[in-house]
Amino acid sequence: MACVKTTLALAALAIGCLASADPLATSEDPRELLFRTMDKSRWINFEAVVLRKNSSTERSFMQVKIAQKGGSSKTTVLSPLPVQGVTTIDDGRKWSTYIPDENRLLIQDSPKRHFRLRTEAAGHNYRFTSENLGSVAGRKAVTVLAVPKSPEMPTRRYWIDSEYALMLRMELIKEGGRRTVMMDTKAIEFRTVADDALTLNPSADVRRIILESPERFRTAEEAASQVGFKPSFPGPLPYGFIVAEPQIIGDKGERFVAIRLSDGLASATVY
Repeated sequence: MACVKTTLALAALAIGCLASADPLATSEDPRELLFRTMDKSRWINFEAVVLRKNSSTERSFMQVKIAQKGGSSKTTVLSPLPVQGVTTIDDGRKWSTYIPDENRLLIQDSPKRHFRLRTEAAGHNYRFTSENLGSVAGRKAVTVLAVPKSPEMPTRRYWIDSEYALMLRMELIKEGGRRTVMMDTKAIEFRTVADDALTLNPSADVRRIILESPERFRTAEEAASQVGFKPSFPGPLPYGFIVAEPQIIGDKGERFVAIRLSDGLASATVY
């Protein structure tokens, strides 16, 4: 189950980093350019093979294939072997994940987007500069450097497609100049994807599981009525982090609290 959770998280990140916008001018303000790559309401058509890490401590990448058309995205895990073939489709309404080795199809509401909240936090916590043009997967890319105001946080470098404002690569730069690539596009083609490339084809006897959607709560008292205890909200947070989304998650019989934190570019969840 841990592998499945990791797969779901990485699929969401892959979709998030590759959802973007229209052609752009390379002279665009670096902050606004990066923010455009974070806007999940804007879509382009493409297919790509992407390497991703969920954490800077992970040694190996997960390789996924992403197909996107209009408001729908499909992410298929190519490697590693334990989660190979796990496929997620997000059409903006439903988020469906097929796990072939377990013959299960997980269905839940599409995750909600919090674009404005993230960009406001990122604008407060980072300074943005543009660097020289580079190249990723045969595409010209504008390089944007996000330098944190809190020295404890790593600097982030983004390679963004110079034509489509699409994030192609991201790396962390830690103390001493140590670099860790977190996301890298190996191949990409901008074209209209066929409709059948965005479908799931599970077996006829697949086990369908409907998952409860996360519910946002406003007060500790409101959460207590569902989870049986009164949760405590974090006090003042370091490094510019904010409470982005206090949620109740899990099935009806096993509800628990998830406090999602963000500084605009980095995120964490406290359960």
